[in-house]
Amino acid sequence: MNWWLKQGEEIASIVALAVFLVLIGLNFTALVLAAPSVFAHLWYAQYYFLIITPWPIGLFPLAGPSLVAWFAVIVFAISASVIYYYTTNFWAIVKESRVPIAGKRTAELYFMTLFVTLVVYYIVGLLSPAPPKTPDFQEYPEWAQYMALAYASFHEELITRVFLLGLPLFAVHGIMQIAGRGEMRPLYRYVVGGGFEIGRSEVLFILFSASMFGVAHMLGGWDWVKVLPTLVFGIAAGYLFLRMGLYASIMLHFGTNYLSFAIALLMKGGLFGALFMVVLVAFMLALGLYATLKYAYLVWKEIADHLSAEGATRRGVISPLSGPDPLGPYWHRLRCRQCGGTTYEYLGGRRIRCVNCGRVIDVPEELWYRGRSRPPRT
Repeated sequence: MNWWLKQGEEIASIVALAVFLVLIGLNFTALVLAAPSVFAHLWYAQYYFLIITPWPIGLFPLAGPSLVAWFAVIVFAISASVIYYYTTNFWAIVKESRVPIAGKRTAELYFMTLFVTLVVYYIVGLLSPAPPKTPDFQEYPEWAQYMALAYASFHEELITRVFLLGLPLFAVHGIMQIAGRGEMRPLYRYVVGGGFEIGRSEVLFILFSASMFGVAHMLGGWDWVKVLPTLVFGIAAGYLFLRMGLYASIMLHFGTNYLSFAIALLMKGGLFGALFMVVLVAFMLALGLYATLKYAYLVWKEIADHLSAEGATRRGVISPLSGPDPLGPYWHRLRCRQCGGTTYEYLGGRRIRCVNCGRVIDVPEELWYRGRSRPPRT
């Protein structure tokens, strides 16, 4: 039974990744097609560089050349994230016949956040006589819609995941290192993310940044209904930022913001496009239900494990370099030079694979047997 469940989970994760790749491809196509028009109009437009406190506050205006330059940075960041996501998943599948955990997690959390949003708005629609308040994006010209949603895909990740999650963790980890209770990562890791273990400080700042993100939406033109979906989204994006990197949280945000443009692109394909859209939406709903149930169970299990005496004991006895872990397939605290990750899957012999980036490492013999006796030589 467990084998069948594991195989079913693996198949569902692969399907989620495949559908997500299709959607991201459509989103990116919409951005590329709209970019020339957006750039042409930005010379005569003005935006503000916003931060959230949680009230959105404009620090300084961006207009003309400065706005064009900032949008170019945004397009570059989104493009780099899409290309990196595609290439890492493609080469891992082709060369190593495996799907990276970063790829599957990003796709699954994307469908989970969409499903939670749909469920919340559906329930509120049933219980409330008045429809939820939303910003009227249709009043904006088309180029401004493309601009605003691309802008948010990068800018909001910068101000919430980097400014409210990564940099506060940098300060906390610095204090802990001074106190002799931990060690810091390189500074760039707190900006680009990736490779972090999720401990108490990380959970605290994920919840803090997600709460600020949710309340800021309510104060920025939405109503209270938006808080819960954006809170869940913020938790998912914060997790992806710390474990996988900023590119993964940008992918999550971009995939959500540009979904309507992807659907509009399909509708231009006539009957075939409409049928393809129906099939795609059906897959999205099914995958959303699957991912929501999966991660609700994992979160519940993690909380129960931390509250149990057995879980506390198990976390205390794991040795990072004691050979194959008898309590599970993962090792902890050995840092990957490529991504900074500290969790590995044992492959046999003295070979391990970084769970975060997929890098396979041949551990030197002197490091492998540190803290344990060597086998007798024959």
